[in-house]
Amino acid sequence: MGPIWGVLEEGASYGDVSVGHSEGEEFLFVHSGRLEFVLGNERYTLEEGDSIYYDARTPHSYKNIWDGETLLIAVSTPPTF
Repeated sequence: MGPIWGVLEEGASYGDVSVGHSEGEEFLFVHSGRLEFVLGNERYTLEEGDSIYYDARTPHSYKNIWDGETLLIAVSTPPTF
């Protein structure tokens, strides 16, 4: 597993919704703030305490939609970060 502690500034984003990773799984937990998470053709709003688990091959991205920093923990297996 490859865990990371993420700090996204206001308006910052990560990923490209048209691209997935190689085989694996990922988990993301929002410690504080709010994210718009795009997974394939679906959009989710994740707030403090929310999490999402998904197949890493599915195209995904996320963006901080909070007025301030959003803090998160992301874990991938196998490690890809």
